Amino acid sequence: VDRQGRLDPDRVLAAVTPTTRLVSLMWVNNELGTIHPIAALAARLRPRGVLLHVDAAQAFGRIPVNVAEADVDLLTLSAHKAGGPSGIGALFVRDARLLRPILFGGGHQGGLRPGTLPTALCVGVGVVARLIRDELSPITAWLAHCTAYLRSALRQCIGRVTFLTPLREAAPGILSVAFAGAAAEDVLALVGDELAIAAGSACTTGTGKPSHVLEALPLPPSVRHAALRLSPGRGTTEAELKRAVDTLATTVALLRGLGNRGPRRAAPAGRGIAPARGRGTK
Repeated sequence: VDRQGRLDPDRVLAAVTPTTRLVSLMWVNNELGTIHPIAALAARLRPRGVLLHVDAAQAFGRIPVNVAEADVDLLTLSAHKAGGPSGIGALFVRDARLLRPILFGGGHQGGLRPGTLPTALCVGVGVVARLIRDELSPITAWLAHCTAYLRSALRQCIGRVTFLTPLREAAPGILSVAFAGAAAEDVLALVGDELAIAAGSACTTGTGKPSHVLEALPLPPSVRHAALRLSPGRGTTEAELKRAVDTLATTVALLRGLGNRGPRRAAPAGRGIAPARGRGTK
């Protein structure tokens, strides 16, 4: 990836060998919000006879997702990431002949996956899909406004801030940010339940190591360990945005003040993680 976490199509193609049958990529990175060039990659993989699967969990509801225009073979999404019910996702399959069942016993879902379908959850997927189809423009406009507000306010109110999310070609509603002099674990410990935010290393919580996403970027260790992900949604209000900035400004100022007085004490055991509702970045 480049400095902003974007896949290099040439490097992807270079990794393809004569025995490669499938390439699986994210459309939008879950930590940085970086949009990958899926359509360009699909166009270059198809002549080689290599199938392309796309994880659109973070793209669905944030950017236009058109499987025909992108020309992907397989695409998965999760309903709850777009405001739908938890516990159900969807798989798009361009050609049903591509798949073979691994579970047997019933003819459900085209014979691919036996078992009684959860009707209410299926309806929920349809409802959220229709909402996104009909209202994607205002949804993305609001998410873009929220992200732009956070960029401006955090820079103005806190300063010494590094934005890891690229300014362009990034999905709205995802902002990865690092505050100098304020380690992510310490910020989360002090914020507590006040904000549902996640550390950039949430996928490796407990190891003390940044995620593989952050380690792939040419960043100093201090920035990697300070990375936080802010994720406003379509229900986020102006008042909540301001409250988030105020809370972070107070917290970072406290940590910087402690740092200037001497070595910072380690956060108490079990405190340096985000609240349950804000931990996951996938």
